[in-house]
Amino acid sequence: GLHAETRPECWRRFLKSASLSAADYDSRQEQSPWYFHVMQAPSLPDFETRLQRTGLDLHVEHFRAKGTERLALVTIHGFSAHCGLYRHVGAALASAGIAVTQFDCRGHGRSGGRRGHVDDFSDYLDDLALVVEWARARNANLPWALLGHSMGGAIAAAFALETDNTKLPGRLVLAAPWLR
Repeated sequence: GLHAETRPECWRRFLKSASLSAADYDSRQEQSPWYFHVMQAPSLPDFETRLQRTGLDLHVEHFRAKGTERLALVTIHGFSAHCGLYRHVGAALASAGIAVTQFDCRGHGRSGGRRGHVDDFSDYLDDLALVVEWARARNANLPWALLGHSMGGAIAAAFALETDNTKLPGRLVLAAPWLR
């Protein structure tokens, strides 16, 4: 069966719907206009670590490639999300021979920082550079790609535009990037 773990960092807040009864919610529905929906993690990463960056920790998860290794991928989540929401993607890609490193951006998930806040957008780029360096050191023999969703797409695009050519990913995937 699937391994499902219930932890606070896997909760996602949703506004209550008038069409559902109080019994449909899994939190103290009488006390809050929100309920918590537990995000089930069908697969846990092969390992988790924390990287130190300018007074805060970045939570990093890594899925080792299974079988023939083809690619190393670094993923970046969107605003108000966390990498735990994408564990099923990391596990699926790892089973296809892709080593996946994902992390919680500062102010999100289990990374440090004020929730949803960044002093300067360049802090995201510096955080990503640290994670990329860490991921590349573990998969130096593989070509690498960068995937960003929503806010993560904006970070990935800026990283690709502002990074030294020798450090550019071989592939850049932007899923619904948050651009002006």
